[in-house]
Amino acid sequence: MFFIYWVIDRFDKKFICFYYGETMRKILLTLISVVSVQSSYASYEDSSSKVNRTQMSIAMESGSIDSGSHHSVAMNKSSIGHMSMTSFATGKSQIGRESGVSFAAGESTIERTSPGSFAAGNSNIEKSNYYSFATGNSKIGSSSSGSLAIGQAKIGSDSTYSVALAGGEIGRGGESSIAIGKKSKIAGVSHAFAIGESAIVEKQYGIALGSSAMSQHTNAIAIGKDAKTDRKNSVSFGNSEDASKNKQLTNIADGTNDQDAATFGQIKRHVDKNTFFFSNVNSPLTNSYYVGNTTFSSNDSSVVSFGDNQTQLRLVNIADGQNPNDAINKKQLDQRFIDVKNSVINELKQDMGSLSQAGDAVKEINDALGKIANITNAVPDAQKIIDAEVKVNAVNGAKANADKVIAAEGKVNAVNGAKANADKVIAAESKVNAVNGAKANADKVIAAEGKVNAVNGAKANADKVIAAEGKVNAVNGAGANADKVIAAEGKVNAVNGAEANADKVIAAEGKVNAVNGAEANADKVIAAEGKVNAVNGAEANADKVIAAEGKVNAVNGAEANADKVIAAEGKVNAVNGAEANADKVIAAEGKVNAVNGVEASADKVIAAESKVNAVNGAGANADKVIAAEGKVNAVNGAEVNADKVIAAESKVNAVNGAGANADKVIAAEGKVNAVNGAEVNADKVIAAENKVSTVNGAKANAEKIISAAGKVSAVNDIVEEENKLNQKVIKGLNAKINAVEKGSKKEIQEVEDKTRELYKYTQDLSNRTDNYHAHSEKRFTALESEMRQSVRQLDNKINRVEKRANAGIASVAAMSNIPFSNTNRFSVGVGLGQYHDGSAVAVGAQAKLTENVNIKASTSWNNAEGAVLGAGIAVGW
Repeated sequence: MFFIYWVIDRFDKKFICFYYGETMRKILLTLISVVSVQSSYASYEDSSSKVNRTQMSIAMESGSIDSGSHHSVAMNKSSIGHMSMTSFATGKSQIGRESGVSFAAGESTIERTSPGSFAAGNSNIEKSNYYSFATGNSKIGSSSSGSLAIGQAKIGSDSTYSVALAGGEIGRGGESSIAIGKKSKIAGVSHAFAIGESAIVEKQYGIALGSSAMSQHTNAIAIGKDAKTDRKNSVSFGNSEDASKNKQLTNIADGTNDQDAATFGQIKRHVDKNTFFFSNVNSPLTNSYYVGNTTFSSNDSSVVSFGDNQTQLRLVNIADGQNPNDAINKKQLDQRFIDVKNSVINELKQDMGSLSQAGDAVKEINDALGKIANITNAVPDAQKIIDAEVKVNAVNGAKANADKVIAAEGKVNAVNGAKANADKVIAAESKVNAVNGAKANADKVIAAEGKVNAVNGAKANADKVIAAEGKVNAVNGAGANADKVIAAEGKVNAVNGAEANADKVIAAEGKVNAVNGAEANADKVIAAEGKVNAVNGAEANADKVIAAEGKVNAVNGAEANADKVIAAEGKVNAVNGAEANADKVIAAEGKVNAVNGVEASADKVIAAESKVNAVNGAGANADKVIAAEGKVNAVNGAEVNADKVIAAESKVNAVNGAGANADKVIAAEGKVNAVNGAEVNADKVIAAENKVSTVNGAKANAEKIISAAGKVSAVNDIVEEENKLNQKVIKGLNAKINAVEKGSKKEIQEVEDKTRELYKYTQDLSNRTDNYHAHSEKRFTALESEMRQSVRQLDNKINRVEKRANAGIASVAAMSNIPFSNTNRFSVGVGLGQYHDGSAVAVGAQAKLTENVNIKASTSWNNAEGAVLGAGIAVGW
C-alpha cells in the first residue's frame, strides 16, 4: 500500500487526466492513507493538524476535524465541524457542523446542517441544504435542499430542488426551477425554466428557450432568440414589439383535432376546395376582397364581396356594434326601424287629434252661420225697422217736397238750395261738403263707412238699400209698391214708407232713429239721453236747425215747403221718402244707409267718414255723388222724382228741401237745437231722460213724441253674439290649422334627419367592414411569417439542445460504465460513452473507508465541450 502511495505521489500529474490534477492526486493519497488506517480505530494527525476526539479520521497539512466527526478527512488547511461524520475537506475548504457525508474541495464551504452535500472549486453551500451540489465558483442559498449549481451558477434561498448551470441564476423562492446558460435568470418564481444566454423568466410556470428569450407572463413560453411573451398561457416565437424578431414554425404535422394547430398546407387546401376564400388576388383593383369564391372578380375598388353574382353569402354571428365604426347586425337595424316608425306614428296621432278638434270648430261655425238666415223680415207695403248696436237709421218721407238734414258729431253741414225742388247737404266727420244743385229734379247721395255703392233706378217710386258689414250697397228700384230691408250682424236697416200719415221712431242704445212719413202735415221730435231738443215750427216755408255735440248748424231753405232737422247723439241717419210707394234702408255694423225717394223732386246726400264728395248735375233729372271712406261712388238713375240718402257710422247727412209744409228738429247730447218754422203744419218734440223737449207746432194734423230713456234697442242681439262666436271660432280654427301645419313640417324634417342619420350609419358600417378585412389580411400574413420564423429558430434551438443532451447522455454513460473492484478497498477506473452524435470519456475512483462505508467520485468530458462531475457515498449496516 505504501508502494502505491509512493508511485502516485511521484507520477506526473499529466498522466492522470483530471481537471484538478494536483488536488485529485492529494485526494487519492488521502484515500490511501484512510485505507491504511481503517484497520484500527486510531486517528491520524500530523504536526500541523488537529483531530479532536474523533475516531478513524485523518487531518493533515494544517487540517482540523472537530469532535464527533468520525471517519472524516481534512487536509490542506481545511476543517470539518462538529458531528460531521464521514466527510471530506481539502484545499482550504470548510464543512460546518452536523453536515455529515459531505465533500468540500478547492476553497469551498458547506455550512452547518447540510448533510450529503458537495462543494468544489470555490463554491458555497449555505446552511440547511440537504443533498445539494455546487461546483465551479457556484453558490446555493440557505434552505435550498436537493439543488445543483455548476459553473458560476447561483441558487437563492428557499429554492429547493433547483438546478443552475453555466452562469445561470435562480432567485429566492425559485423552487423546482432550472436556469442554464450565461446570465440566464429566474426571478424568484417557482417551476420556471430558462435555457440560453440571458434567458429570463419573470412569472411562475414560465419557460424561456433561447438567447435573450423572455417570459414575462404566467404559464407563457418564449422560444427563440429575442422572443418575448405578451400574454399569459401563450407561446411566443418572436416579439410583438419588433416584427423583425419574429420566426416561422416549420415542419409541423397537420392538425387532426379541434385544438391542434393548422398548417399552411391545410389552409391552402381549404382555399382550393372553395370552403373558404379570402383574398384580393382576382380583383383588378386594389383594396377589394372576396369571400367564398376563388374565381369571382369585380370592377369596383375598395369592396368586400360575399359569394358571387349567383350565390350570395350571409355574414352571421355578428355582435352588436358599440362604436361609431362598428358593423351593425339585423337585430339592431330592425329595432332602429321600429323606434323610428313608432315615433312617427305617435306624432301623427297627435296631429290627427288636432285636426279632429279643428273639424269640431268648423262644425260650430256652420251651425252659427245657419242661425243668421232668419234675421230678415219683409213688409210689402209698410214698415220694417231693425235697430242694432248704437246705430239709428231714420227715414222720413214727406209729401211733395223734401227737406233733409244730416248732422253728425258736432258737425253741421247745411246746404241751402232754393228753386224748385232741390237741397242737398252732406256732412261727415268735421268735414262739410255741400253741393247745391238746382234745376228740375235730381240729387243723389251715397254714403258708406268704408265703401258704399249705390245704384238708384227709379221709374215711378222705388228705393232699395242693402247694407252689410262695413259695406253698403244700395239699389233703389221703384215700381208700384216695394220696400225691402235686410239687416245682418249688428246692422240696422230701416225703411219707412208712408202714405198719408206715418211716424216711426227707432231708438237704440242712446240713439234715436226717427222716420216720419206723412201726407200733408208731420211733426216729429226726437230727444235722446239727457238732451233737450226743441223744435218750433212757424211761418210758411222753411227753417232748419241742426245741432250736434255742442255745435249748432242751421240750414235755412226757403221756397215752398221744408224744414228738417236730424240730430243724433253720435250718429243719425235720416232718409225721408214719401208719397206713393217705397223706402228701403239697409244698415250694417254701425253703418246706416238711407235712401229716400220722393215724387216730385230729389235730393240725395252721400256722407262717408271724413270725406264727402258731392256732384251736382243740373238738367232734367240727375245728381250723383259718390262718397266712400274718403271715396263714395254713386250712381243715380232717376226719371222724375228720386231722393236717396245713405248715411254711415258717426256721420249725419242732412238734406234740406223746402216744399209744402214740414218742420223737423233733432237735438242731441246736451245741445239744444231749435228750429222755428211756422207755416202750415208741423211741430215735433222728443224728450228723454230728465230733459224736456217742447215742440210747439200749430197747424193741421199731428204730433208725435217718442222718448227713449237710457238706451232702447230693437235689434236682435243674437246677431251680435253670433258674430262674436264666429270670429272666435274662426280665430281658434286658424290657430289650430297653423299648429298642425307647423307640427307636420317638423315631423317631416325629423324623418328626413333620421333618414340621413341612418344612411350615414350604413356608410360607416361599410367603411368599418373594409377596415376590418384589411386588418385581418394583414394579421394573417404577419402571423404566418411569424410562425414560420419561430418554428425555424425553434428547430435550431432544439438541434443544439439535442446535441448537448446527446453529449450529456454520453458523459453519463461513460461515468456509469467505469469499472470498480468491490473486493478491494480502493480502485480507479476509466469509462467511455456514446449516444447518437455525442461521445465522452470518464475517470473515477472508489474507496471503501470501512466495512460499511464506500465513497466514489468520477468526472467526464464530452464533444460538446462540457464536463460532468459526480460523487457518491454509501453506508451499509
